[in-house]
Amino acid sequence: MNDTNGTTLVANTIEHEVIKVVFILALLFGLAGHGLVLLVVIGKGTRRTASDMFILNLSVSDLAFLILSLAINKSMYGGTFEYSLFYCKFVWPMVTVTFFASVFTLTSMALHRCYGVLLPLKENLTAKQAMLWAGCIWVMSLATTLPLIVITDLNEKKFCNETWSESSSKTYTVLLLLLQYLIPLFIIALAYIQIVRCLRHRKIPGTLLDKYGQVVSQSARRENIQIIKTVAVIVILFAVCMFPHQLAAVLFYFGNDAQKQQGLSLMNYSTIFQYIHSCLNPIVYGIITHQFRKEYKKYLLMLVCCCRYKRFTNYRAGSYTKSRSTLKSTFKKHDTEQNMQNASSFSLIKNKPRKSDETEGSQVIEDTKI
Repeated sequence: MNDTNGTTLVANTIEHEVIKVVFILALLFGLAGHGLVLLVVIGKGTRRTASDMFILNLSVSDLAFLILSLAINKSMYGGTFEYSLFYCKFVWPMVTVTFFASVFTLTSMALHRCYGVLLPLKENLTAKQAMLWAGCIWVMSLATTLPLIVITDLNEKKFCNETWSESSSKTYTVLLLLLQYLIPLFIIALAYIQIVRCLRHRKIPGTLLDKYGQVVSQSARRENIQIIKTVAVIVILFAVCMFPHQLAAVLFYFGNDAQKQQGLSLMNYSTIFQYIHSCLNPIVYGIITHQFRKEYKKYLLMLVCCCRYKRFTNYRAGSYTKSRSTLKSTFKKHDTEQNMQNASSFSLIKNKPRKSDETEGSQVIEDTKI
């Protein structure tokens, strides 16, 4: 990913809006999808394998690409943006670093699967060794991008600018094309040719034989084939989604004026494919890999249950408050009615003549009569 010398690649407002919408959707899906992948892999604990570590590294690189692209989108499509030397020296080149990390991780996954199929009973990579390998991938990615970090600077117009000569720029573009795209795809293709040839020669039903005639269980064969399919789909998606950007770079740096303009226009649309690709891998894991699909369901179910429990708790709290309030008003109403009834009864008792009064009254009447 070697963008032009700090120039804005977007041609019109419609493309601005389309790219922004695609990026926002990719960012949302990417954060959710890669977040699930991180939960699944980290949740395995000591049961993590080398394949899990490569998947983890691929998710981290894709996620870093999306997050760093926030600043890239702000600078290119967000209107006013204040460039800084830190942005030009770190943020802009780091997008290329994350891209290299993804490519090298895909290549490593293919080689690891090839080794596992050709020599299934030989000692394979452990999770710790795969983690060290992933660290080496990031060091290699940074080393490959180092010329871009050194040569990029902030010019007088406050834009990022690559200050090398035209011949050096073309040489570095060819190097990026080879290391980012052609050589990795060639290595991956060779690895898969070896895998297919090896699997085609194993015809014993229910068993699997390596090149030394050693027997491997059918469950190991199924697991291998499942991982091979996953890596194959990921690599195909990478090849398809990244081809427009590589073609645009070749047209822009090596074409005539008309081809340069075509490359510039194609670069706008290639950005869309890059964003889409950055959030597709978690979907592939969920569709093809049974283990990831099972873990996805578990975490999504936990999330749904948590939300439902929170709603239920809030509902119960609201119902309890409402019930208390209703109960209090009922008791209050009952007490009021009781008080009124008591007051009424007291009034009747007070106004009712006593028997002695009645006797005295009747005596007075009789005396009067006499």
